Amino acid sequence: MSVKRGSSFKTMLFGKARIIKMIKTASVIALFLILAIHPSAYAQGKSTGDVNVLLGQRNMDEDDWKPVHEQRLLGVEADFKGKSWPVNILIGFSGSKKDENIIVSNSLGSANIKLEGTTSELYIGARKYFLPGTSMTPYLNAGVSFIKAKITGSIGGLGVSGDDSSAGLFFGGGATYRFGSLNVGFDLRLLTGADIKIGATSGTADYSQFALVLGYGW
Repeated sequence: MSVKRGSSFKTMLFGKARIIKMIKTASVIALFLILAIHPSAYAQGKSTGDVNVLLGQRNMDEDDWKPVHEQRLLGVEADFKGKSWPVNILIGFSGSKKDENIIVSNSLGSANIKLEGTTSELYIGARKYFLPGTSMTPYLNAGVSFIKAKITGSIGGLGVSGDDSSAGLFFGGGATYRFGSLNVGFDLRLLTGADIKIGATSGTADYSQFALVLGYGW
């Protein structure tokens, strides 16, 4: 799955329509999570939680994914905690993508190839907040992730693609600042153990990522 310069693909370009579509999708999922989790917990006064949107960059393994390894990230997640629970339950969905146009030349001429690398991920785990009740709340989290990775190459309207899915473990942390019910913060995360095979090539869907966080807490 590794691609050398000259048969590789580079830099993420999101069209405006695609960005709007992804933001709308994330907003709908966030609204659903708020409606599903928040009302009963809030009414009973027994639970706390958050629904956040994440926007940032996911860095795939450079040896396997270059030059579509630095991908734009968009995700939505929710965490909630019962009154006597030691940690919050965390569940979320995220996706990342990068497109690259490259020119490949040989003795017969040159060709423009478009490469697209994408991931989609569902994860569940536990999150531990520290300094609860303060305006800045740092946290650590860990859990299991189910990730699908896909690479598509196209030339002259013809394309080929390959994908694979895997499970891995994620670890991370961050901090949120609470302004009333508004959350603003950042999140750092690593995924490991997500081995994949696309075509005849073995690789990994492991990543490191950084995201800004914006959401709602109660």
